[in-house]
Amino acid sequence: SPRFGKCSYLIIVDPETMEFEALDNLTALASADAGVSAAHIITDNGVEVVLSHDCEPEAFKVLLAAGIRIFPTVSTTVRSAIDVFKSMQPSLCY
Repeated sequence: SPRFGKCSYLIIVDPETMEFEALDNLTALASADAGVSAAHIITDNGVEVVLSHDCEPEAFKVLLAAGIRIFPTVSTTVRSAIDVFKSMQPSLCY
């Protein structure tokens, strides 16, 4: 999904080994606060950087408050998003 909180799964990837875990985003269909709920799932799983096309403002605040960097991407696959992230400067993260 182009929207962070509306994705069906949150994919947590180690960019060095490409090992991953897919977490069900059970709040994706919620009409409100889906992004905030997804952000809390992320913060509870030791994530350092979120790669997302559109991170809702409230979710953005939760992630930043937890010290999680946000890297905007328009990639259509997890692998391409990670490849772009790895090729860019970390300073491009929020």
